[in-house]
Amino acid sequence: MAGGAALTTALAALGPGGMIGGIITLGVIGLVSEGIAEFGFDAVFNAVVKELYKRGETKESILNKIEKYPVSKGLKRKLRESLEKTSAEG
Repeated sequence: MAGGAALTTALAALGPGGMIGGIITLGVIGLVSEGIAEFGFDAVFNAVVKELYKRGETKESILNKIEKYPVSKGLKRKLRESLEKTSAEG
C-alpha cells in the first residue's frame, strides 16, 4: 500500500488536475523529449559528416564511419544522403 500511495501522490504533484493531470503531463514530456532527441541527433551527426568532408576525408572513409555509428538505419540513410549533397556542392 505504501508504494501505491507514493505513486498517487507523485502523479498528483506533477500536473494540474490531480493524478490524471500528472499522467497527461508525463505523456507530453515523453513526446516532447523524444522529438528533441531525434532532431538533436540528426543535427549533430549531420554536422560531423559535413566537418569530416571539409577536413578532406574521402567519401568512402566517411561512409565506413557512418556504417559503424550506433544509430538507426533511417538516420544512416539520411547521413548518406547528406554526404551526397555535401560532396555535390563541394
